[in-house]
Amino acid sequence: MIKKLLLLLTIAMPGMMGAQRVTDSWKIHPFFAGAKAHSAIDTGDKVYYLASNNLFCYYKDTQENESLNKSNYLSDVVVTGAYYDLAHKNMLLTYDNGNMDVVLESGKILNMSDIKVASLTGDKGINHISFDGQYAYAATKF
Repeated sequence: MIKKLLLLLTIAMPGMMGAQRVTDSWKIHPFFAGAKAHSAIDTGDKVYYLASNNLFCYYKDTQENESLNKSNYLSDVVVTGAYYDLAHKNMLLTYDNGNMDVVLESGKILNMSDIKVASLTGDKGINHISFDGQYAYAATKF
């Protein structure tokens, strides 16, 4: 009986070793269940929208959703606003800590961390962004 048990454990050992496989990177699974989507931005071939402080992209041609987050594209974690500049076809993302990303029409993302790294006491949050010509104006909490 003991020999059969040892034989069974020896056979099952390689299968159990595969369960402990280490991955190269973290995968973020954003929470979406029950959250209402808001700040929808239609750029023609894609629709960007916020839900539960996460940014998602809906591709019209493939009808797929993608989560854009710090592990794949963005510079920070908690997205608080998404604003679209019609004149330049760029999207500006704001985060809870004052960080900002500019998503260009080409898909390239530029980080603007000036408010985040500024030596200010208090909340560095951004309430709203407005565009006028070549300028973007930020209404902040400080």
